[in-house]
Amino acid sequence: MIGSFNLMKLLRYSVGLYKSLEAETGQAVDFHECGSVRLALTEGRLDEYRYRQRIAQNLGVPYDIIGADQLEKLWPLGDFNDALGAA
Repeated sequence: MIGSFNLMKLLRYSVGLYKSLEAETGQAVDFHECGSVRLALTEGRLDEYRYRQRIAQNLGVPYDIIGADQLEKLWPLGDFNDALGAA
């Protein structure tokens, strides 16, 4: 997870670049966007995710924080009894 403004800005630029390469070059780059889920088991970790979410919002990068109940809907086989949330 990226915790600095400049690194997240670089990430945003890189994703945009990879998305445009095939159209610009005519060569397939096989770039596939995917996401990730990071659990917050402590309030401190949840605060860290909120901080990163504000950076992402400033840069237009998708970043959501969800509750454990929403997480169970996304991943029904997981055990999230100790989770306070996820990013």
